[in-house]
Amino acid sequence: MNRRLCSAYVYLSCYFIKGKGDGVVNFKSLRPLFLWLIPVLFVLTGCITQQSLSSRHQADIAGIEAFNREYLAAINNGDSGKLSSLTTEEHIMLMPNRPPLVGKQANDVANRRAFDMFEFNEEWHPVETEIAGDWAWQRGTYKVTAM
Repeated sequence: MNRRLCSAYVYLSCYFIKGKGDGVVNFKSLRPLFLWLIPVLFVLTGCITQQSLSSRHQADIAGIEAFNREYLAAINNGDSGKLSSLTTEEHIMLMPNRPPLVGKQANDVANRRAFDMFEFNEEWHPVETEIAGDWAWQRGTYKVTAM
């Protein structure tokens, strides 16, 4: 939601909360508010142009790509500390034919053990990246060589 639209909602919330004395909302007195509210909301929702959405999307994609490079470098360099710093408590690792590794601690232990036993060369090939507000997900293929 853009900030201008959000501030309009805050203004409206304050208008309704303050009321007129007894806390009862007189809808006849709100009629002028609604007469100008509808056109204003149309204008405010149009404030985000397709170009700004596109540039924001491009910035999000660039951030995801930068994160992927950093994460892959940590794997390929065997840097379990860096890899740990890039994961969260909610991190889940899904591997073929294995149960998921759930949580940062489980992933850290598995990564240290793997790095002690092997050197890795891992590649990712994203096929699709979807962004929805503060959420993003990516699917693709990968290739791992362990030596």
